[in-house]
Amino acid sequence: ACFYGYHVRGGAVGVGIALVVAAWGVMALEPDQEFAQRPIDVRVEVGERGVGRNVIATVHEVVIAEALTHEDEYNPWNGTTTGTWIVVFASVESVIDGGSLTATLEYADLIVAASPRPPIRFSLESRALEAGIAETGWLAFEVPADTPLAETATVRISDTIDFRLDTVIVVRLDLASAPRVTEFIMPVVETAVIR
Repeated sequence: ACFYGYHVRGGAVGVGIALVVAAWGVMALEPDQEFAQRPIDVRVEVGERGVGRNVIATVHEVVIAEALTHEDEYNPWNGTTTGTWIVVFASVESVIDGGSLTATLEYADLIVAASPRPPIRFSLESRALEAGIAETGWLAFEVPADTPLAETATVRISDTIDFRLDTVIVVRLDLASAPRVTEFIMPVVETAVIR
């Protein structure tokens, strides 16, 4: 065959078409960036220790409350809400220094970040984590009033707000059997050297 003054054999045209098709196939199979950078889930049950690359966590229990308060009678704080509080008792430690605790709750169709409303002495949220030191306390999630109470939820715990390419401890919560209280008193977070 002759194209634009050049003589091309049929086999060369076939190879060229095959290369174009192969390149398209590779592009179609290549994962998108979001998929390639998704976090690595370490799934454990309540009471089980989840060990990630940067963080280790155990969720011990969950409570559903109408309001929160804390133990400090000299600096009172009342966490009233028009919705519902889901409070999660957990122990968290860092594998390496430098992170701060981040947690989200996947509830119905929502992703709820741990609330910054409780004073830092009584909440694990945003607490600085260090290797060899376990922090044990509560995370509070404020679920909006217009969201019906689900039977299950999932809590995700990490040492960074940017989960990409990092491990996240993932725990399924059974809300149907969780205790329900009118007011929940948050104790001071406990810190313990573990090694």
